[in-house]
Amino acid sequence: MQRVLRVPTGASGFGTGHAEDWNHQPEGRGFSEGLMKLRTHAFQRNAWYAAAMGDEVTRMPMRRIILGDPVVLFRTRAGGAAVLEDRCCHRLSPLSPGQLIDDTIECPYHGLCFDSEGVCTHVPGQVDVPEHARVRAYAVVERYGIVWIWGGQAAEADVTRMPDWRWVEDEGWTAKGGYFSIPCHYMMSVDNLMDLSHVGYVHKTTIGSALDGEEAEIDTFAEEDHVTVRRWTRNRPPPPAYAAKHGIEGLVDRWQVIEFRAPCHVRTFKGMGPNMYGAEGFEFTSAEADAPASALTVSRGNTCITPETGTSCHYFTVHCHRGHVEKERLNQIWASTVETLNQDVEILARTQENVAYNPDADLVFIHVDEGVEKARQLARMAVRKEERA
Repeated sequence: MQRVLRVPTGASGFGTGHAEDWNHQPEGRGFSEGLMKLRTHAFQRNAWYAAAMGDEVTRMPMRRIILGDPVVLFRTRAGGAAVLEDRCCHRLSPLSPGQLIDDTIECPYHGLCFDSEGVCTHVPGQVDVPEHARVRAYAVVERYGIVWIWGGQAAEADVTRMPDWRWVEDEGWTAKGGYFSIPCHYMMSVDNLMDLSHVGYVHKTTIGSALDGEEAEIDTFAEEDHVTVRRWTRNRPPPPAYAAKHGIEGLVDRWQVIEFRAPCHVRTFKGMGPNMYGAEGFEFTSAEADAPASALTVSRGNTCITPETGTSCHYFTVHCHRGHVEKERLNQIWASTVETLNQDVEILARTQENVAYNPDADLVFIHVDEGVEKARQLARMAVRKEERA
């Protein structure tokens, strides 16, 4: 079956004045050296990153590495989440092993105390606290069951740039999510979502079949601030494990829409049913499209892949299912999702390990990589824009 790869005309440039970043097309032998090689520690700072699931953050301080920097997360007595640099300004000792005293965290090395804004409020044996004694405090928003931090300066945090996961809070959808630690560069995990042709091989025991790679029709759409990949597999039986899980019989049309927004936000829109292609005017190019009422399954995945280091990332995802799903059924679906994601973790970890042996190797471009390259270009351009500012 013919594979359709299309980027609309007029989508180049992103308004940055550096259209050459976008317009480069890969040669047949491999990806371009400049665009496709992963810059190990090049992270966009002025953006929102998922730092923890809400229920992970308690009155017990927790350490996590975000964008290569150690942070400590805890809750104030009022229940709000606070996130500070996990380095005491005295000797750079971590604060996270320390205890909370009211709304301050005590350094376990010399007892300096810092409030939720990072200001040092107490130095043992010293009346006056040095004016510059403070640690960095991050701008924090708690939304969608996740604690988010702004990677740049707190004063510049822009809540209008939060990712839109509206379905998590919509009563018409049932949501469940979780956290995964993946030992790979965050863009490798983004690649994995943008190119779902791996499903028939990595996930053959859960959600995939060989037809996912052999017969899918693929379109890639590049816009100024996001890249979308649309996939159709038409008039084919669903993967056996998936059919059994959802009680589906017969032939179905199956769609998958994957949208990437820099630096690391991915939304997916998936479903299946008989005669879905073109049903009820259902010809979409957006992850926000509405599915036909006759669809047998409809789900939306909302994912933030936060860089930890140059070779590891934090994977936060919340999956939403249309309509009301009973708790027992929801837990069954989530257990299958966890199994699927653990399969991703395994293959990505192996790949990252291999990359370390030859980080400068060329990658061969194949037809499913259009969305992967466009997403990497968009992420790289966002970093370049900050570096030039």
